[in-house]
Amino acid sequence: MQWQFQSYSCAFGCDPLIDGILKPLIGHVLNFESPKNGFDLFSECGGRISLVKTSLSNDELIQQLNQTVSPDQQFTAENTGLKNPTLTTARAVCHENGKTTSTFWVVSLSEDTMKVYFEGASFLDFKAITAN
Repeated sequence: MQWQFQSYSCAFGCDPLIDGILKPLIGHVLNFESPKNGFDLFSECGGRISLVKTSLSNDELIQQLNQTVSPDQQFTAENTGLKNPTLTTARAVCHENGKTTSTFWVVSLSEDTMKVYFEGASFLDFKAITAN
């Protein structure tokens, strides 16, 4: 599966450092079969990536996200863009040399879009693309 990095947003305002890292990567492609090439923020995976999907209610997901930030910063459906009552989420797993490790957290997944929770309370938006 291949995903093109389309945009990003930050729930509490983007730090200039995050902007500096993410802006140049817009348009790059994340290839689950070769994550070290193209969109390379998940390049610690030298194998391939697969998704372990689950279904969560919006409330459950927001509650889990809030466990990752200080109490004075709280995620909401509005500041995350996660407004569906039920969401398909996933844990991205790297398969390398017979071992599996978690790589990133997909907070919303559909057939053609993927939203990834990233550093600095940011969310990365990807669009599915067909391989040539």
